[in-house]
Amino acid sequence: MTTYVTYQDIADRWGKSRSTVVNNWATRHGWPGEAKTEGRTKYFDLAEIAAFVDAEFSAGAGDLSGPADELVTLREIAERVGLQVSTLTAYESRGELPEAVGRRRMDVQGPKRKVNRLVALYRLGEIRDVLAAKTPRPSRRK
Repeated sequence: MTTYVTYQDIADRWGKSRSTVVNNWATRHGWPGEAKTEGRTKYFDLAEIAAFVDAEFSAGAGDLSGPADELVTLREIAERVGLQVSTLTAYESRGELPEAVGRRRMDVQGPKRKVNRLVALYRLGEIRDVLAAKTPRPSRRK
């Protein structure tokens, strides 16, 4: 028997807001199509949604292998795991990332030209732990 869920049901199940599901998750490649519509309400197959979330957000989705003490920048982390750099800088601004352990000068592509900037360095092992904890998991509520 197929279980159908709405955007709000999905948000509740994975502990996210409805707007995150609609504006972020549902716009990603691989998001399952709607199974049925009643009025303006869209319904999705729960099994397909669960498979999408597992594939898209599993801790092993990106390559964070390497020594725990390897120093990496936020851009390098984003490229390895397929996140936007802005997602990681948002985590940083909310204090959800560990403190940077150092800084390194790098050429960074600006809007018009390359710019030499000082960028923060993080220990790969600490970042790996934070991202694994942020992997969406079904809520135990309900």
